[in-house]
Amino acid sequence: MTILGRGDWTEEYHALIDGKAQVYVYVTWSKDIYFQYPGQEQKPAKTKRYRVADPEVFLDALVKRENGLSELQPGELLDERGNRFTVMQPGLALFVEDPPPEPVTFRLNSFVVEIEEPKPIKQRVGPTAHLVGLFLDEFPNKGGVWEFIAWAKTNPDVKSVEYGGTITWTDPAGRPQAKETKSVTNRIGPLRRKRQKQ
Repeated sequence: MTILGRGDWTEEYHALIDGKAQVYVYVTWSKDIYFQYPGQEQKPAKTKRYRVADPEVFLDALVKRENGLSELQPGELLDERGNRFTVMQPGLALFVEDPPPEPVTFRLNSFVVEIEEPKPIKQRVGPTAHLVGLFLDEFPNKGGVWEFIAWAKTNPDVKSVEYGGTITWTDPAGRPQAKETKSVTNRIGPLRRKRQKQ
């Protein structure tokens, strides 16, 4: 999390360009500002941190701001329910009678950029690893071939199991599986060690 206008925020800037960051702005209540929801009456402003609805709109405003300008308009914000609104204020145009309302600009250090963490890739678990995993749920620290065979005989998904023969079972997708029992039990040790390292 980086507050803009302080220190180096090159990484956050590039994350915004790549669409891998969110922007938040701190809104502080003032009698002169209000929240405008589309098609609704204006609502009193609330002091809170709000997410910028469209980071690309904010980025565009950031790029186009004049050199040295420390304020910009973030576009629409999102409330706690995900509804869009704009922070508005009475019009400030000079020499205009009854100027129309306009969006509020915020100081650069009112904005916070958070880089999104990459989502972990969920590894696909094969039917054999799934079956052995069920066994390891009950025997996490010990138990080998004979314990597995005894366990398999009581498992409702296992149709048959023979030492030195084959094991047949139904996988989570409802598909029948059949393998040499030895090739299944050979997975117990490696999978147990992998789990213990996690």
